[in-house]
Amino acid sequence: MKDQIQIAYVVDNPLRYLRLLNQSIRSVKKYNPSANITVLSRHNFKMPGAKVMTFNPGKHKFRFKPGDRMHEGVYYKFWLPLLPYKKIIYLDCDTVCQRPLASLWNTPCDFICGTESHSFGKSQAAELGRDRYMLTGVMLMNLDALREADFTNRCIRRMETDQFSWHDESVINLEFGDQIAFIDKKYNYCHNREYDEPIPESDAYILHFVGKHKNAMLGFQNFCSLEGLKRLVRGKRVAVVGNACSILGTGNGKEIDNHDCIIRFNHGVPSKHPEDTGKKTTMVFLATTLSPAEIKDFGGAYLVSRSNLCKNKCHYYLFSFDRCSFQNEATQACRDAMGPGKYSQASTGFIAVQFALAAGAKSIDLYGFDFFKTDTWHLDKPEKMLHNGDKESEKLTELADHGLITIH
Repeated sequence: MKDQIQIAYVVDNPLRYLRLLNQSIRSVKKYNPSANITVLSRHNFKMPGAKVMTFNPGKHKFRFKPGDRMHEGVYYKFWLPLLPYKKIIYLDCDTVCQRPLASLWNTPCDFICGTESHSFGKSQAAELGRDRYMLTGVMLMNLDALREADFTNRCIRRMETDQFSWHDESVINLEFGDQIAFIDKKYNYCHNREYDEPIPESDAYILHFVGKHKNAMLGFQNFCSLEGLKRLVRGKRVAVVGNACSILGTGNGKEIDNHDCIIRFNHGVPSKHPEDTGKKTTMVFLATTLSPAEIKDFGGAYLVSRSNLCKNKCHYYLFSFDRCSFQNEATQACRDAMGPGKYSQASTGFIAVQFALAAGAKSIDLYGFDFFKTDTWHLDKPEKMLHNGDKESEKLTELADHGLITIH
């Protein structure tokens, strides 16, 4: 019988972190359905998919710096040895699991294993007089060894008596730095943070929404949809169908439907002009909210939300490309291409093309793209322009000149 993976969280104010915790647990269960999940808290509450173990931390001098976003609960990880297990994987509430965690669970661990900090960690390490600094948002912890080392009391004593105001992370690094083993950053990769050797966020086993980016977790119904969507595109002949009025009368419907993967946008439902736009849909990139009738018209396509402000209530995959969301290669390419300026927001169509390129499509054919020279066929009146049509035309024409896409 395989050793059951034990996952642990800590929470001080369940009301404040319940939604984050729920999303994190759901992502863990998706890829590790047999994992046992425990939440350590001073409050007793119910949490789907996990059991809550209460404890009394007592009265201690929890240390915070002026302007901190920190809270008492970050220190509760000092009490993790109370859990009745030999070993655990500890996760912060603002983490998303993107892979099975068996490889992390089976990593040899004599004390604590964790990932090195992002670039900012160099200054943190220097502040502590250490060569390396471990992030404590994800840790593989040998609880037997921690109990033997009096981990809880030593952390509390360091926190309360040190002349500096150390956070939980610095306390553990300072008190037990020589016993920390560093593991691959893919097990705790921080969203929107700089790394000396970055990896695609979609390759992270655990993606960590640190700092002000926590709410970016909440716009998702399925956290690993980006990789799933990439598989629908990788090595395929892709048609990206825009909604410019210039597509009407072209008779390109059959040609479009002959592709392996067909991407559409917003209210451009295929039933309106099938002879010109085709009938089939693989995924719909959205910058708006669809009606139930429109969702039905798209016939089970994957809905890909550009922004978590789009409230499309359905069971299809969602992936947000907004500025608070995953910093992936497609969105970064859009930002690099558009540059600063009033009309620097990439259009949803431009984002979809960059996504198809990043996903490794075999070929990409664009239909219904005239870079805002004509209106959108499904709108009664022209929409307020937020995009730079000339810039997008220049960039996509350059891709076409290099044989990467074809503009029809």
